[in-house]
Amino acid sequence: MSRIRMLAFGAALLGLASPLGAQDRGPVVQAYGGVYGHAINLADAPAAHFKAGYSFGGAVGYQLNRHFVVNGDFMFGRTDGLGAVPFESVNRFFYGADIEARYPVGHGFTPFVFAGGGAVTLDETGVNMPRFTKPAGLFGAGFAYQLGQMPAEFVAQARSYVYEWDRNGFERTQWDVTFVGGFRYHFGK
Repeated sequence: MSRIRMLAFGAALLGLASPLGAQDRGPVVQAYGGVYGHAINLADAPAAHFKAGYSFGGAVGYQLNRHFVVNGDFMFGRTDGLGAVPFESVNRFFYGADIEARYPVGHGFTPFVFAGGGAVTLDETGVNMPRFTKPAGLFGAGFAYQLGQMPAEFVAQARSYVYEWDRNGFERTQWDVTFVGGFRYHFGK
């Protein structure tokens, strides 16, 4: 299927879905923070990896209907090197967009999955590695719990960032993982 057909098909699906949940439409903002880690080491022998660090971030988006939200996302994460990693700490900045598929199950509880992409910039705090930016994929899952009658939700999610690390003698696809909690506010709900 050509790209034009795929885009037209996707636009038609969104157009059909939007009227179904017109009362659930509007802008959303989100803030979160938590633990930053890695699913894959930079090298196995000798071991080069990072210890768990921290992350925080936020998103602005638009809820298309009760089942779909599009988000623009920014995240900051920091971890310290261990083993054969030639630097102490590395800051990571992710910026991108994703689409979230939600399925409200009742009593204010809504599980969701999301996928998207963007870029990640890596910046070592010393002088051993110049800053570099790589394309990155983003995917994950979580749940939201509505706070009473307020247009706000508590959100918990696992997020994974996938990108290519090709600096300082390492050549590896990185899978960074964050476990975060935070709050989302729905305007116009």
